Amino acid sequence: MKKLIALLAGFAVLASAPSALAFSDIAITAGATTTDTTPKSDSIDASGGTGFFAGVHGFMEMSPQFYLRAGAVVSNRMVSYASDGVDGDLEYNIMNLEAPITAMYMFNDMIGAFGGARLN
Repeated sequence: MKKLIALLAGFAVLASAPSALAFSDIAITAGATTTDTTPKSDSIDASGGTGFFAGVHGFMEMSPQFYLRAGAVVSNRMVSYASDGVDGDLEYNIMNLEAPITAMYMFNDMIGAFGGARLN
C-alpha cells in the first residue's frame, strides 16, 4: 500500500511540471467504485463491496481537438466469500495501480470523449 501511494505521489510530482512532460493540463480524479461477483458454486455465497479510486491524469495536445490522456490511478476493490464447508468468511481487499493511456476528442471546451487501454 505504501509503495502504491509513493508511486502515485511521484507521478503527481512529475505531472505537476507540465512543460517537462509536455502535458497541457493536469486533472486529479477520485471517487467510489463497486465490485460485483458471481460464484460458480451453489455452496458459496459471494458479495462485492464498495472501494475507492484516486489518481492523476495528464493531457497532451496532439491537435486542436485531439489529446493524449495518460495517468496513474490507485483503485481499491473489495470482495467477500462465505462457504458452507469452510469455517469463517474470506474477505479480499485488492489494491490496483492502473495506468490509463487513452485518446480523447474534445467536442468543445467542456465536453469530450475518450477511449483506449488501461494497464493494471
